[in-house]
Amino acid sequence: MAFKIFHKSCNELSVETIPRCRFQAQLTDHTGSLIATFFGENAENILNCTAQELIHIPSDQNISSVARLSTTTRADAYSGGSQTKYNVVSLLESDSESITSNTTNDT
Repeated sequence: MAFKIFHKSCNELSVETIPRCRFQAQLTDHTGSLIATFFGENAENILNCTAQELIHIPSDQNISSVARLSTTTRADAYSGGSQTKYNVVSLLESDSESITSNTTNDT
């Protein structure tokens, strides 16, 4: 399903859009928390459905598979500053049952 958009300058329905998935999640560990944005194929993989499928989910239906994301962190010095790298290592349902685990090693 593509959505058509009316283009004012040429007076036509000439532009077709492709649905894309994007969501935000709060990532929390022992040092604190931050808001991360997931989009595109990565977001679809975490939600286990496509953007097209999400369009048809009623807004009052909860997507319980993204209740909590566990992360690991590593601080790196770069050009005199400090950067923290976050790796999502598991996705947990709200009842704390782990539904996936994907550990990433930093080199």
